[in-house]
Amino acid sequence: MFNLLRKYKRKSISNNSGFGLTESIISIVLLSLLISYSIIFISKRQETLYRANLTSAINNEINRDIETIKNNLFVQHFKPKQGNTAAKYDISRKYCDDLINTFRSFTTDDFSWKPGSSQNSYVGQSRVKVFRGQPVIITRKVISSRPLGLGNDLTMDRSIAKIVYIVNLNNQNIHWSSLDLTSEAHSWCTKG
Repeated sequence: MFNLLRKYKRKSISNNSGFGLTESIISIVLLSLLISYSIIFISKRQETLYRANLTSAINNEINRDIETIKNNLFVQHFKPKQGNTAAKYDISRKYCDDLINTFRSFTTDDFSWKPGSSQNSYVGQSRVKVFRGQPVIITRKVISSRPLGLGNDLTMDRSIAKIVYIVNLNNQNIHWSSLDLTSEAHSWCTKG
């Protein structure tokens, strides 16, 4: 009887169709690889989303600054209605020939701000939470020069100014965008 029971037990152990040690190790390795690659791809996706949001937020800050510049340039030469005189836009020769001096009347040639640094002022308003992670400094530089360096300030006007936006991100200065600013955008100025 004892031998019969022992034979039955050996037979049931050998007929068991479960996982062995080899299958268990292989399944653990495959599961570990799957989890590792999932974490890598999720972190890459999050990094890509962060970069896209950061780029969008920087572009919004620069666009807000450009709109402020346009508004200030308009306000500098706008003459409101006085009595029977209608409101008008003064297009004196000073504005038409030397845009950079009009620009300098309300700002400097080299201006920097840190977005999100002060919620109570115009400079650095916190519009998005993406600026809280790493410090971003946006610098606006105004460059005005004569075409091809010809002539002097008396013979050539300086009615075109180049505005360059430089973004300091991760301690690297990146030329983000630039635009040419001219007084003849609406053909108010006569040809010199």
